Amino acid sequence: MQRIKKLFSFCVYTYSSNKAYFILSFEDKKEDSEYLITLRSFLENNQDTTSTANSLYLHRNTIKYRLSKIAEFMEDDFHNPLVRLHIHMSFIIDDLTSDS
Repeated sequence: MQRIKKLFSFCVYTYSSNKAYFILSFEDKKEDSEYLITLRSFLENNQDTTSTANSLYLHRNTIKYRLSKIAEFMEDDFHNPLVRLHIHMSFIIDDLTSDS
């Protein structure tokens, strides 16, 4: 039971401390953009813009533009492995806790 509490605390901390995730989510709703989808795909494609563009059926320059906008919104550098880990974990936590 103690391990479950620790895991829960870790998930809450990881998810709630990830400002970038919430900023991008807010911007997606405000601008009807797809920053979170783009960032998730970019991370899942090992930070390869060509693979990301192919997986989203977009031009590579569109991905580069979106990534530059994402970098403007984020206070952290998403090329930093620890930042990427927190963002990726936020995606996983969001998937596990979403209603759909």
